[in-house]
Amino acid sequence: LSAAGDILHPMHQKGSTTALYDSIADILFKSDISFANFESVITRQAPIEERFDCVSAPIECCSPEQFQHLAGGKHGGFTVLNIANNHSLDMGLEGLLTTQQT
Repeated sequence: LSAAGDILHPMHQKGSTTALYDSIADILFKSDISFANFESVITRQAPIEERFDCVSAPIECCSPEQFQHLAGGKHGGFTVLNIANNHSLDMGLEGLLTTQQT
């Protein structure tokens, strides 16, 4: 069993996520079970840029393409992702359903 904490798309950071797990893939994805908390939703809507302020919680979302990198991409990916968290409805019902279907 291997586990990672919260994974989410860093909308506020520019650049590629293709190398996200390169240095730990052999540890993280070679286990029988690899688990992480997907602290976001997948949406086909225009992604909302993450903002940090003292007024409201950030909205977490990513496109299906961005999700492929977060889920493990070229390394094979996680075998289990938790999607039950406080961001499950950040993009409304469409985001929740797209995340569940994906």
